[in-house]
Amino acid sequence: TEVQFRSFEVADDPNELMAWSGGDIRSREQLDTSRKLLDDLAQYLRNREDSKSYSRAALGMASEPLVRLVSDDETPREIVMSLDYGRAWAEVRRAVDDAGIPVIDLNREDGYFFVDFRPESEREPGWFSWFSDAPKPVHSFDIRLEERDGDIIVSTAIAESYDGENRSPELLSELFEYLY
Repeated sequence: TEVQFRSFEVADDPNELMAWSGGDIRSREQLDTSRKLLDDLAQYLRNREDSKSYSRAALGMASEPLVRLVSDDETPREIVMSLDYGRAWAEVRRAVDDAGIPVIDLNREDGYFFVDFRPESEREPGWFSWFSDAPKPVHSFDIRLEERDGDIIVSTAIAESYDGENRSPELLSELFEYLY
C-alpha cells in the first residue's frame, strides 16, 4: 500500500473533487505540510500497532487465511503457513523478535531456531543480580520450519538438554499471536 498526501491552496471550498496532477511543482510549504500529514498518520498507525482492527470490507471477504493454528483437543500442535519458505522464515523471525524470545542459534537452510522460552522466573537472575552479569540464554526449545504439501509447517519442541516443563504449546500459541 502506498499513501500520498498533496496539499492544495484553494480560494474557497470546492464543490467537486480536485484533479490529482502528478507533474506539478509543489512549494516548500506544501511539501512540509504533506510530510507533517504523513508523520501524523505514521504515528497514529504506530499507536494502533497492538490493536487488531479490520475494515468492514475485509470482514466480508471469504478467503482462506494464510496462517492457521492447528490444534488437537485445544492444544496447539502446529502452525500452517500458506507462504513460500523465504516469506515464512522472515515472518517467523519477526514473530520471535517481536515476542522478545531470545534466540540462541538459527539456521535458515535447515529450518530451525533454538530459543530460550523458559518461564520468566527461571530467566531472572535473582535478588543478587547486581553482583553478576546478566544470565546467558539457555537453549530450552526448538522452533522448526518444514515444507509439506506446498505449505510451511511451524512446530515447536522442548530441547533434549532441557529438563524443565514442556511449554511447546505455549510457544506455538505465542508465535501464532505475532504471526496472525
